[in-house]
Amino acid sequence: MSHTPGPWVVGPDSKYHQQSYIPVLARVQNMHWAVAWVVMDEETHGDNVRLIAAAPDLLSALEEIRDLLHESTARPDYEVRREALALAENACARASAEEDPNA
Repeated sequence: MSHTPGPWVVGPDSKYHQQSYIPVLARVQNMHWAVAWVVMDEETHGDNVRLIAAAPDLLSALEEIRDLLHESTARPDYEVRREALALAENACARASAEEDPNA
């Protein structure tokens, strides 16, 4: 799979043709490029933009969890679970309102 590498961050509010948007930006070759534009509405734009910005981190965490589980036969079960849980909790916090999306 090929995608714009992370981290992705939430950009400043923008307007285009009377519609408000929030860009999700990636830094590529010392410039910020929009990877997504989220239409602002009163209920969901904050959650949507955080989830989109966290996509590279979510994929990375999922890949690490997969690898941990594949390696788990050689390690104590509790250690693997603790590491997998920490990865999942950090990824969920990044994708939700539990954390500043630009942190």
